[in-house]
Amino acid sequence: MKWKKFPVWQTIFFLIALKALATPGYCKNLELAAPPMEQQLKFDSKLADWPENATYFLEKPEATMGVCHDSENIYILVAFRKPEWARLIKMTGLTVWLDPNGKKDKYFMLRFTGGPTRRQIREIAGTENEMPGKEISPEMQARLEERDKRMENNLICYQKDFLAEKPIPLDGSQGPAASFGTDKGFFLYEFRIPLKESAPMYYGLGVSPDRALGVGLIWGEFDREKMREMRGERGEGHPDMGGGMPPGGDMGGGMPMGGGPGRFERPERGNQTSQKQEIWLKINMTSSTGERTPAKK
Repeated sequence: MKWKKFPVWQTIFFLIALKALATPGYCKNLELAAPPMEQQLKFDSKLADWPENATYFLEKPEATMGVCHDSENIYILVAFRKPEWARLIKMTGLTVWLDPNGKKDKYFMLRFTGGPTRRQIREIAGTENEMPGKEISPEMQARLEERDKRMENNLICYQKDFLAEKPIPLDGSQGPAASFGTDKGFFLYEFRIPLKESAPMYYGLGVSPDRALGVGLIWGEFDREKMREMRGERGEGHPDMGGGMPPGGDMGGGMPMGGGPGRFERPERGNQTSQKQEIWLKINMTSSTGERTPAKK
């Protein structure tokens, strides 16, 4: 076989393009303004509750971010339309890091794990069947819905030098709160974090409402060990797969990929984080109302 030689510039261009395709979604060095609210933000997963000057659309990774605050809390919204991201967050979580010094120190963390039912995913994806081209029996559907009920939403909190990773209630009774819902074709994840200092059984940032915060958002990291745990007994199959696993008992080395809404396909071996999304922001809180400050790069 004869190999065709390409000019050096074409080879360099190809390598750069290949690297870009293999790099997980990553967004950094953005500055957003978090406008003040006169009263607490409603926590019911409705986009209309968020002020227009508190939401921003990020072209990469095609998600809507919301940030605002009142005198006691900062509120964070992540909303998107991609069912594959919602599935991954349900399995491995959406992590929020906060740095009260406005940088990227992993000082305070919340990790929400949970999300949509299969019915909600089908409604947003616009598909009647979970796996296009494959009919699911009523028995299997009932089994999958039962698993949905067992996979409860949960919230983990961590604070540097104060609190090891600990499950806390989602309702804010120990400070932070989190919620999930769907609205207008979006998967919505909302967080509320107290600004006052942590105390026993109550966790907060310990900052005034006129500071700049560093915020990191990470989702889509696939954990093969977590996947094995969720499978349960051998041969049972992943709860989002409708049963049945490839020979050898794993997912072929990777995470759920493309293939249309609500569908998993075998990824290339070794590609375990190709859906990982990572956003780092600087959130500027202000103590008085004013015009919207645009996102800065």
